[in-house]
Amino acid sequence: MGRAVTLKQHVAIIGAGWAGLAAGVSLAQSGFRVTVLEAAPKIGGRARTLSLDGVELDNGQHLFIGAYRELLSLFNLLGVPEQDVFVRKPLHLRMLNREGHPVLDFKLLGAPSSFHRAMAILKNPSLSWQERFSLLSFFHRLKKNDLLLKRDLTGEAFLKQMAIPSRLSEVFFAPICQAALSTSIQMASAQVFIRVLTQTFGRDHDSDLLFPKKTLSACFPNPAARFIEKNGGRVLVRERVVGFHKNEQNFSIFTAGGVLKADGVILATHLKACLALIEQEARLTKTARLLKRLGYQPITTLYFQYPFLPPQTTHWEMIGLVGTTSQWLFNRSEFPQGTPGLVSVVISGEGPHMTWPKNVLLDRVEQELKSAFLHGNTKSLKRWMIREKEAALYASPDCAECQPKNSTSLPGLWLAGDYTVAGYPSTLESAIRSGVECADLVHGTFSG
Repeated sequence: MGRAVTLKQHVAIIGAGWAGLAAGVSLAQSGFRVTVLEAAPKIGGRARTLSLDGVELDNGQHLFIGAYRELLSLFNLLGVPEQDVFVRKPLHLRMLNREGHPVLDFKLLGAPSSFHRAMAILKNPSLSWQERFSLLSFFHRLKKNDLLLKRDLTGEAFLKQMAIPSRLSEVFFAPICQAALSTSIQMASAQVFIRVLTQTFGRDHDSDLLFPKKTLSACFPNPAARFIEKNGGRVLVRERVVGFHKNEQNFSIFTAGGVLKADGVILATHLKACLALIEQEARLTKTARLLKRLGYQPITTLYFQYPFLPPQTTHWEMIGLVGTTSQWLFNRSEFPQGTPGLVSVVISGEGPHMTWPKNVLLDRVEQELKSAFLHGNTKSLKRWMIREKEAALYASPDCAECQPKNSTSLPGLWLAGDYTVAGYPSTLESAIRSGVECADLVHGTFSG
């Protein structure tokens, strides 16, 4: 998007998560006057950095992949090139059972092309020959775009329909689905899951894993805010919007501190906050009905600070567990500029753990770490739990039918958020895409 310095329209963006900031950066680059209003004391939404007991921790262990092109493009625009914030490594999925025995070791070495993927499957001793040929056939059909469904169904039903061996479903497909969609394979949309697999394995290097060198806030929210302000905009925190009104000329946005006038508005808040605002406007009744049909899934991230980690834990960044409450372990010691002895554990989606007291869950997960991973009496020095109860869209079958578009029936008002990218799960890439798409629509409206 080229810079059009003659544009002076004022756009208010309500919400300083990744979608709102992406919209703000794109609009500021195009010459719009931008004001971002954030109710919280810190920007970044559900992907920001917190300070707990003097330790900087992300409020969720987000995984970045090579297919996140819109995100990487926006980082470059901000002067934050990939090599400054990420280390790129070929995909390596290592899955252990509760005793710590390997049940899958799937890695792509060299150029992650179709040929290398086929070789990785054929030479994989952790898979039976039936599982190897089944996986090869699946990826062949994925490459040919031959997995289109006439109607959506659950991921589990889809894999049974494809005659995927049950163990392969358990150790390969189910963990990927849970991680990418934050929804179990038993409940997840097959259409969305296929789209994720196509995006991840469709092109060379799309499946690469990007391990962050910096905190989430340092990767995007903080550079984005600086860019907006450098280009004449404002990013205001602790500014809760309680309502808005549109007349023939402009919008009035009401906050606890007063009234802000704007030519256009982008609602980039969390789904519930967005719904609370648009329910006040009769012209948005249809959009409100759609939003009420959307559900969300929780993500729980647990951090354990150990004095040291045993030698067998070195030289890996990520491990999956099967048959446990814990789903994915991240060895933060091995991250670039990581914290020695720090391990994070991610549990995506609903489950019995949501009803357990905090210390019960921490004890349970730490015991799983010892049994499957640490194999010793090492005890953590500190433990933290961060839970986002509505972290990701519930990617159920046909959920795309309920996802609203960025444009609304109220001229001059747009929606930005990971829930507006129909057919894709809630990821930071989806949030960025939605924000950039909103900016394109705003630009087209005021410049056309």
